[in-house]
Amino acid sequence: MRAKLSVSSIAIAFAIISSGSSARAQQSGNSQTIIQADEETRRNSTATIEQDGRENKADGTFRGRESVNLFNGETVDLAPNGAGIYQDGSGSTATIDQFGNGNAAAIDQADSVEGGADSSTAVIKQGESGNEARDSIAYIEQAGDASEATIEQNGRRNQSFGVQRGNLSGSQTGNKQTHTIDGNDNSSEIFQDGIANEADVTLTGSRNTGLISQTAQLDRASISAKSGKDNRIEISQSGSSEGNNADVDVNGADNDVTIAQNGMGGQHEATVTQAGKRLTADVSQTDTTQAGEGNLATINQNGRDSSATSLQNGSGGGNSAQIAQEGSGSRRLDALIDQDGDGGSNKADIDQTGYDQLAEITQNGLGGGSVAAVDQSTDNTRLNAARITQTVDAENGTDEVDVDQGGNRNTANVAQSRASGGTGNTATVVQPGDSGTADIDQSGEGQLANVAQNGKLAVATVEQSGFGQNTADVDQAGKQNEGTIRQSGAGGGSIAGIDQSTSGISESTATIVQAIDAQAGTDNADIDQGGNRNTARVAQARAEGGTGNTATISQPGNDGKAEIDQSGQSQLANVAQSGKLAKATVEQSGFGLNSADVDQAGKNNEGTIRQGGAGGGSIAAIDQSTSGISDNTAAIVQMIDAETGTDNADIDQGGNRNMADIAQTRANGGTGNTATIVQPGNDGKADIDQSGESQLANVAQNGKFAVATVEQSGFGQNTADIDQAGRQNEGTIRQSGAGGGSEGSIDQSASGASDNTATIVQAIDAEAGTDNADIDQGGKENRAKVTQTRLAGGTGSNASITQPGRKNSGTIDQDGSNLLGQISQNGAMNEAIIEQAGEGTAATASIATGTGADSNFARIIQDSGGTIASIDQTSSRNSARITQVNAQPMNGTVEADIDQGSGERNDAEIDQAGEGTARVATIAQAGSENRAFLEQGGDGSTITATLQQSGNRNYINAVQMADGGNNLALNLQQQGNNNRIEYEQRGFELGGEVSQDGNNNFVDVTQTGSGYDVAITQEGNGLSFTMTYDGPSPTGGGYTVTQTD
Repeated sequence: MRAKLSVSSIAIAFAIISSGSSARAQQSGNSQTIIQADEETRRNSTATIEQDGRENKADGTFRGRESVNLFNGETVDLAPNGAGIYQDGSGSTATIDQFGNGNAAAIDQADSVEGGADSSTAVIKQGESGNEARDSIAYIEQAGDASEATIEQNGRRNQSFGVQRGNLSGSQTGNKQTHTIDGNDNSSEIFQDGIANEADVTLTGSRNTGLISQTAQLDRASISAKSGKDNRIEISQSGSSEGNNADVDVNGADNDVTIAQNGMGGQHEATVTQAGKRLTADVSQTDTTQAGEGNLATINQNGRDSSATSLQNGSGGGNSAQIAQEGSGSRRLDALIDQDGDGGSNKADIDQTGYDQLAEITQNGLGGGSVAAVDQSTDNTRLNAARITQTVDAENGTDEVDVDQGGNRNTANVAQSRASGGTGNTATVVQPGDSGTADIDQSGEGQLANVAQNGKLAVATVEQSGFGQNTADVDQAGKQNEGTIRQSGAGGGSIAGIDQSTSGISESTATIVQAIDAQAGTDNADIDQGGNRNTARVAQARAEGGTGNTATISQPGNDGKAEIDQSGQSQLANVAQSGKLAKATVEQSGFGLNSADVDQAGKNNEGTIRQGGAGGGSIAAIDQSTSGISDNTAAIVQMIDAETGTDNADIDQGGNRNMADIAQTRANGGTGNTATIVQPGNDGKADIDQSGESQLANVAQNGKFAVATVEQSGFGQNTADIDQAGRQNEGTIRQSGAGGGSEGSIDQSASGASDNTATIVQAIDAEAGTDNADIDQGGKENRAKVTQTRLAGGTGSNASITQPGRKNSGTIDQDGSNLLGQISQNGAMNEAIIEQAGEGTAATASIATGTGADSNFARIIQDSGGTIASIDQTSSRNSARITQVNAQPMNGTVEADIDQGSGERNDAEIDQAGEGTARVATIAQAGSENRAFLEQGGDGSTITATLQQSGNRNYINAVQMADGGNNLALNLQQQGNNNRIEYEQRGFELGGEVSQDGNNNFVDVTQTGSGYDVAITQEGNGLSFTMTYDGPSPTGGGYTVTQTD
């Protein structure tokens, strides 16, 4: 049975109710109330109540309650009589329509004499389709403006409230409200106050709640829950300035949505759309004014255990936030955007599809032109997480972050922070594929960082700190890559890049650290790696000032590994490695004008340059120069302690088993060291070690089993040069300090040079002066040795050896000042020895052999003083020997000369001994079985000898012994046939002159005692002569013998 009351005239309705009478039929439990209170109808009121079944009221005391508490905590009063349609003013219409179950409904539209209820309409319907209206309650209260409210409920535990208050000024703007509720445990509350409100709720199915509260100004809110599951939705828009708009669209599972837009101003707008499973979305836009600025937030979620939050806070800023967690089957999504104001131009965007995503953006004020975006870009995206934090304290400028992730186990963290001023940070991370991880941390001025990773187990870290003009770039494509750039402040013009450059790149690791404390300048580091087991590290640190460091590493291929460590001013280092088991280390330290370059291409290379401080103009380069280069190792160490100057080292190696080592050390001052090693071919090995002033050393080796060692020590003006070309060469120059004008040179002179060994040792202790040694060897089994030692003072020793041809060996050993020694050998089984020793003022020695010279052996030994000796041998079985002793240089000059012309089995020997003033001896031999010996003894003031032989079976043996001093002279000459002379003189003024010319000559003279003068001349045929004297008187003598045929 249906009871119906329809009132179309206020006067009639009022009369019925006030008299207590009724014009309707009712079932038990129904109750109705209509009051349309006004003198003479109070405008155009209409009221309708229809009720059917069960305990309906329409609802005069609102179920006995005196008020309703809304979800925002506000209490709403019901009046009068709790309403069951009550209308008091302008063109009101009210309808209550109820079917079945425990319904109650209340409508209150108020005016209180021209203060509200402008064009009001209110409709409550409970239970339409299928006559469902379970434990329903509906309540509408409107006071003012162009109001309109509709509630429709169909089934289950429904409740709906709506309160619209308006501006109470009759301005004909504002409220509108619609609830449509269909089924299950629904509840819907709308409260609107102020200008231009509009709210719309549609809920269909499951445990729904939808709550809207709007307070002031151009509000609009809409909730739709489409169908299904445990929805709870809440929109609250509050504030006293314009712009609010909120929209929620919900579809399925355990939805929970909250939007709150608060504060004083701001052009708020918020949209949430959700579909499926355990979704939650929370949007809050808060403003503590500075006009709030243009907030906009959009959240879209589609599927699985999602959650999304967007908070936009603060006073001012052009905030915009968007979260879209997309696509079918996207999984455990989380997204959070938090933006904080004070005038930043914030914008943030999160877009996620597929798998375990989390994306979090936080941007903080004051100011800056912040933008942040996360994409996590599709293509089977996996366990992605991206966190972005920008903390900005700037008047204006650029803050920008972009993260784009696709595929596999990605994670990216970016945190950017900058103090006021500057144009701010930019960061980009892209990780398509495999186990990416990327971390960018930036603080301070002018920063830009970029990471792009393309596959395999990539990790990249960039840290940049203020206030330099930092740029960092990491680009990785493939294999077990790892990145890491760290750049720090304060200042400097830092740039760093890692590439790990594609095309089959392997177990790559690259690290750049630049720790900068400079007012201005250049910091630059670049790593580029491709192929195989690469590792590279650059660490650059410089103190304040300078134009800073530059470092470049490039490793295409094989076992890589390169390290550059630089500290201090004007540094530049470059490593490029191309293939095989290369390893290179460069260390440079301050504050020199350092430059280092390592360039390696092929085979088992290893590098190493170390340069130390403080000062010097150091440059070092290793090349290991291509074209089939082999088992190379090269090391340069320069340890410099100098105010200014030249330090320079260069190694260039090509081919075969090369190894080279340069170490240079100098104390402060001087123009420093220079060293060069070049080894094209065969078994290389070269070592230069230099310490002290004005040094220069050069080694160039060209083939076979070459070894070269140069050691120079301070503080002389050392120069050393080794140049070896061919066969089993070995070098070795050692020059030592302190002082002297030392030079040393070994050549081992090319064109098929053979079994060479050459050694120069100069051990110098002199304030100044000339030290000089030269070895030049060509052809055959050469060995040469020069050793020069002199004490402080003097202009120092000279030595030279040249050996073209045959089984040469040459030795010069000199000790003492003003020595000069020279050996030159040309042909056959030569050996030559010069020894000169010290404390004299001069010594000169020379050995030379001409072309085609045979089995030569020559030896000069001088025990210093004013000695001069010379041997010159040309051909046949020569041997020559000079020994001179004059230990007291004040006692004069000793000279000896041997010249063996062009023939046969020559020997010659001169032996002169010491403490006399002048000794002179000469031997010349040409032809046949020659031998000549001379011994001249000590204490004579003048001793002279001349021996000459030419032809046939010659022999001379002469002895002069002037133990008591005085003037001995001897002249012996032979020509032709079976000659032989034996002569002995001893004591004072003895003379002698012998000459033989032809046939079977023989002379034998012995003199002992004083003032003889002897002359013997023989010519022709079987001549023979013998004389012996013993102790003649001091005035006796004057013998002459002549034989002629």
